[in-house]
Amino acid sequence: GFASRPDNIKDLIKNVGGAPVVIKLLEGTQGIGVVLADTAKAAEAIIEAFMGLKANILVQEFVKEAGGADIRCLVIGGKVVAAMKRQGAEGEFRSNLHR
Repeated sequence: GFASRPDNIKDLIKNVGGAPVVIKLLEGTQGIGVVLADTAKAAEAIIEAFMGLKANILVQEFVKEAGGADIRCLVIGGKVVAAMKRQGAEGEFRSNLHR
């Protein structure tokens, strides 16, 4: 879920499946501004803090089973033409290469 000023933060969290959630600053790079909120209360507090900074955010489901990995795909014309798996460091939920 994308938000710049959500009318109802609880609904935003609920719309992505509830806590735990990953909250990302849209302007962030290299894993900076990416936060894991384990509970709905923690997510609400983090979102409120980012909103206080007038930040645009992305709230997404946390997939624990991914083990800090993701797969990035380049799609052209509806077909995957390249892909890479990114794996975070031991104990890290972010799969960002810079982290």
